[in-house]
Amino acid sequence: MKRELVVTAYRKEDIILDGNRFLLANGHLGYRGTLEEYGKEQLVSLTIAGVYDQYQDQWRENLSLPNPFYFKAHYEGKEISVLAEEPLSHKTSLDIAKAVYQRESEFEELSISSTRFVSHDDDALLGERIEVVAKQAGTYRFRYGLSTDIYEIHGPHFASMKVESKGRQTSFRGVTNEGKSMYVLAQFDGLEGTYEEETGLYEAEMKLKAGQKVALDILARVDEDKPEPLPKKGFEELLDASIRAYEKKLYACQVEIEGDDELDFEIAYSIYHVLILGDKKRVRSIAARGLSGQTYKGAVFWDTEIFLLPFYVLADPEVARNLLLYRIHTLEGAKQKAKSLGYSGAYYAWESQDSGLEACRSDNVTDPVTGEPVITYFGTKQIHISADVVYAIDRYIEATGDLSILKEGADKVILEVARFFFSYSFIDKAGNRHLKDVIGPDEYHERVDDEAFTLLMAERVGKVLLKYLHVKDLSEEDAKIYRLCEKANWAKPREKNGVIEEFKGYFDLEDIDVVSLKKRLVHSQDYWGGKDGIATKTQVIKQADVVALLALCPEDFTLKAKKANYEYYFPRTEHGSSLSASMHCLLGVSIGREEEAYRFLRSSSGIDIRGAEKLFAGGVYIGGTHPAANAGAYLGLIYGFLGAHLQEGVLSLRPQLPKGITKVTFHYQRKNKVYEVSAYSDGRYQIKETKL
Repeated sequence: MKRELVVTAYRKEDIILDGNRFLLANGHLGYRGTLEEYGKEQLVSLTIAGVYDQYQDQWRENLSLPNPFYFKAHYEGKEISVLAEEPLSHKTSLDIAKAVYQRESEFEELSISSTRFVSHDDDALLGERIEVVAKQAGTYRFRYGLSTDIYEIHGPHFASMKVESKGRQTSFRGVTNEGKSMYVLAQFDGLEGTYEEETGLYEAEMKLKAGQKVALDILARVDEDKPEPLPKKGFEELLDASIRAYEKKLYACQVEIEGDDELDFEIAYSIYHVLILGDKKRVRSIAARGLSGQTYKGAVFWDTEIFLLPFYVLADPEVARNLLLYRIHTLEGAKQKAKSLGYSGAYYAWESQDSGLEACRSDNVTDPVTGEPVITYFGTKQIHISADVVYAIDRYIEATGDLSILKEGADKVILEVARFFFSYSFIDKAGNRHLKDVIGPDEYHERVDDEAFTLLMAERVGKVLLKYLHVKDLSEEDAKIYRLCEKANWAKPREKNGVIEEFKGYFDLEDIDVVSLKKRLVHSQDYWGGKDGIATKTQVIKQADVVALLALCPEDFTLKAKKANYEYYFPRTEHGSSLSASMHCLLGVSIGREEEAYRFLRSSSGIDIRGAEKLFAGGVYIGGTHPAANAGAYLGLIYGFLGAHLQEGVLSLRPQLPKGITKVTFHYQRKNKVYEVSAYSDGRYQIKETKL
């Protein structure tokens, strides 16, 4: 059973890809899978979750911090690194069963190896051991330390920085442009280097014999607002503690697949990339690119509620609950956004940061040739985000039976979202409510009317309100919203031969296949949507939209409707988003398109291994890891092929395993107990309690 990602060659063209696929994180901190000799040009990044800053009029984004793991070797005055010469051999590995990164490089003069972790025992801590073996006798010089050469997309984010050395320790205090204080303390053991104030780095020079080994142990911690000392324990003890803590997390959600070794590893790898993002200590959500850098401004999208939360409902319900608490705590930001646009209630930010205020700008996309902004309306018209939050609250309560979250503010979220949709909608002469001028999940068609996903999810908000709230408990003003939900008649999308029209007028657009449309691109990175995009006046869509609706709300549609819509939208979907494949997988399984569903499953599960995803939207870099796609792979397997359904903590299955797979075993967590589920190719399954 493979549980290690290994790359045995060094390729400069894979620097960004390796940074993503070898990422370490613990929900609080993330460190890209970069080599020790790298700098900001190679996108080295120590990222912290939930802390943001804005420099001048640039995009507000999450913070990157100084790099404690900088290390570069020289032999007889010559730099020895992959940046200076091709290594004789090179191996990089990530043990996804232990959350440990390792590197081994061989040069003519020396070999270098390292072991790195971001602690799952103490989430402020990270550490690395670097070992160098001299292959030739001579003078060796090593430069190392806490590098303030910080990679930032829209910085600089530190208005002031102070770096000091005291013995083997270097401390950093940075104050952001918004007045936030951040601290990094790093300790370097094993080399007796001289500290250079100008660079903030240490330099150690020594004569070594052939075969002689030197080692450097680095421990670092990151603190907000107030610095704390490093633990007195050594590297190995702290590494072991991290491994044990991670193994405990992993045990509660691990999956094993018999009969398909490639899928088995890809699902395990996908689980790793989602599991390393959960945070139970802080009420913070998970950004669209996780902790792999500053892409998408470190913002939280609908990805969290629709894709990540169902994973955590089974893997760690406490994290799932925290994701919803984040939306509860940012309700005021959602209300401010609605008010600023002239509406009542809560309109959640399409790109949400710490306060819940909108971080999305109209210049999110640029023309790859001219560099000029392509104006988009994601932040003001993608109103389905508010319905997605309510959908997630409902599914969480259904799955866990945890009604207490309503008293913690989820009831107010549901009420204010309902108020928003009534405020946004208008009533025609027949008494039907419509939603005009919106954007659905298919972002290539903007400012459309009666978008099916948005319209039906908005209607669902009212049903959720009536399900959990009681009119007798509401104020007179809020009771009006309750009564509106009771009698509201939402407009129904037009249908043609059983196919739901994505939005009003969609069927009248040019009907062209994706391959033919792609030939119209002037530049490979042209944005397909917006005012003049190649898809705008056609039926080609970016990602699952109506398909997503049917996959997320299967109980609302007949098998005939599911088949008709899947078959219609399948050839018209470009899959320009990594979120699209998992929705097609879920719906495909339910209608008997298992082979296509399996291909979509593999598209999601291997996305960060293969690195075949889009890196640009127009001229804007959108690279990084894809936690929602990783979670989508889990959903496709567990909720799709295994037919998992969780009702108040009780799990049931309808297994229909992909061809060749004989057995799938997975764990899930419920009230601090872990259960092992075994599903077989003949449709049988069994559930038994195991020990955490």
